[in-house]
Amino acid sequence: MVGSRAPLRQGRRSAGAAALAAVLLFAPSARADRRDQRAADLYTEGVKLIRQGKYREGAAKVNAALARGATEPVEAQGSETRFLARPYDPYYWLGVAQMETGLPEQALANFEKSATMIPKGRKQPVLADAPGEWADLQRRRDRLLASLEVPTPVIVAAAPTPAPTPTPFAVRLPERTAPAAPTQVPAVAALPRSAPPLPSAVPPPPEALALREDLSTLLSDPGTSERAGETLRPRLARLESALRRGAAAARAEERALRRELSGEAGKPVLRAALEAGLEAHRERRYEEAARFARVAGRLIPDAPQPHLLRAAALGTLWILEGEASAGLEAEAREAYGTWSSLRPAGAPAPRYLSPVLRDRLERPRPVPSHG
Repeated sequence: MVGSRAPLRQGRRSAGAAALAAVLLFAPSARADRRDQRAADLYTEGVKLIRQGKYREGAAKVNAALARGATEPVEAQGSETRFLARPYDPYYWLGVAQMETGLPEQALANFEKSATMIPKGRKQPVLADAPGEWADLQRRRDRLLASLEVPTPVIVAAAPTPAPTPTPFAVRLPERTAPAAPTQVPAVAALPRSAPPLPSAVPPPPEALALREDLSTLLSDPGTSERAGETLRPRLARLESALRRGAAAARAEERALRRELSGEAGKPVLRAALEAGLEAHRERRYEEAARFARVAGRLIPDAPQPHLLRAAALGTLWILEGEASAGLEAEAREAYGTWSSLRPAGAPAPRYLSPVLRDRLERPRPVPSHG
């Protein structure tokens, strides 16, 4: 019996060793495998928070994904058996959060990383696969370069370097010190051939910049970009081109685009923005619903639906916060009043505006008593 058991135990040990060897042979090292589901989860949560305007909370999530070692932008991060973050570019979203919270130097540094890091096997950065975010990156980078008076950097091809670490979210870069004044200034100084063009003396019209912001906002959202991208992308490109030609061209193009959006071209844009806003409202993301409604209302000001959606989202927030915010109440009432003036006579309010909220918005505001 003993003799018969020994070969069996030896066979089991051999089979176990072979299985262990197979696992060790084919299991990729954590360092070489860029697929990290937890990093994908953190990144997705962070992007969602940043889209909602919760920039510091979102940046903390994105930094947590980077802290796990997922420091290289890739086409897809995560596990095929669960879900993938496409594309995975933490530097762009950190830059957005930093720009919106008053950290322009850090934002610019991260935008440069996003625009110049090209993974092996690709010919362009991964963010270029998302036209809305790519256009927003260029726009934000140009704005920061202009505001910080930094010349546009010249990108020179170099040997591959290790993936950089993100610029810290809460640490400001050292202040610049002005260069020492030259002891002698030549009478005539020629600009080098590579010098950037001098800025125009006439600033871009604010109406054109506001329109660019609204078009970029819709394109940066995956849902609205998919639903109305064919209408939005060429018009944003036209406006960008006009802005580069000067203030007069930008103003003329802005007026032409607004006329187009007030007609047939605006219908898919309005529908896409309303669908995204209603989806956010159903999921109780009221701030995001109001943001879509504001953009739609500015792009197609004669449409009544965006103003009612804005009133519903902000009025709901106002009630949920105990009716303590006078600002929320005032904007909700203003939006409801605009909808009432634009809607067809006798048109009922949609179901997403509850009767209770409608009653509160139609009721006159109480006059505060003194004494």
